[in-house]
Amino acid sequence: MKIKLIAYSFMFLFSHNAFACRCEGTSPEEAVNLSKAIMIVDVLETNTRLVPDVIFGTGGEVKLLEAEFNVTEVLKKPTEDIKIIRSIGSCGMPLTVGKQYYISVPQKGAVENLISVCSGSFEVWSSDIDRLEALRKVVHNNTP
Repeated sequence: MKIKLIAYSFMFLFSHNAFACRCEGTSPEEAVNLSKAIMIVDVLETNTRLVPDVIFGTGGEVKLLEAEFNVTEVLKKPTEDIKIIRSIGSCGMPLTVGKQYYISVPQKGAVENLISVCSGSFEVWSSDIDRLEALRKVVHNNTP
């Protein structure tokens, strides 16, 4: 009995699903409508800091990743200047200096300018040329 309890404990603690990102994802059309900005950016600098957990409800602190960036293309113009994007948790983007990202910045959220895979953001690879062209068309067709 003791062995079963230990085995179940390990399965729970080390289960990939326990910490995996869980979002339904957003269609490109929904992402355009729910975003205040859509841009392709190059990350210039990143910083991390601990902030009170207002997202997951743990009552503790979580590590917030912040990135300064250079805009290489604007697909949906922001209504206000965005100088920093943020990422947090398992659904966040692992923002890395020198990498390029397609970012969809949600209009609302517990953390300002928080991007994630759930909002449609992703790292741009050389193989994403067709995907980016399709997204450009979606943005163009869904923005006034």
